Amino acid sequence: LFGCTIEFLTGHGYRHYEISNFARLSGDGSASWISRHNHKYWSFAPYIGLGPSAHSYLEPERRWNQRHIDDYLRDIRNGSLPVAAAERLTREQMIIEAIYLGFRTATGIDLDQFERRFEVDFKGVYQATISELNNEGLLAISDTHCALTPKGMVLLDSITAEFTNQEWP
Repeated sequence: LFGCTIEFLTGHGYRHYEISNFARLSGDGSASWISRHNHKYWSFAPYIGLGPSAHSYLEPERRWNQRHIDDYLRDIRNGSLPVAAAERLTREQMIIEAIYLGFRTATGIDLDQFERRFEVDFKGVYQATISELNNEGLLAISDTHCALTPKGMVLLDSITAEFTNQEWP
């Protein structure tokens, strides 16, 4: 069904830019309707969430606000930030998220950016996995990016696990 959806939408003027998102192409062929909001999450841009249940992120910390409005308002009335909890991501957790979120997008993982951020040669470390998945038609690799094919996107979670279950560099 997912393959049929991709085929239908891309055949009718939509660009598949993220595993669960498509954007209508404009007259000049650009996908001007791509979600800029979601792009922040995929690229680890810092963001501040306002309101109940809202999340915020400033690397390496992620925090989320009180879920229930009564708790949220109580904290504000008491002069406190309405933060329910926070977590400090380890380098390993950030690598896992970079792989998972990168593979969600049609452009995939930017290899230079990955190497600068984590000081890890993605192609070198994951060479065997990349080769195997590429041969199976699940992954495409270039000099600059590593991305899932439409066939691979269906298997996002299991493919990501093949990368993230390896020993960390």
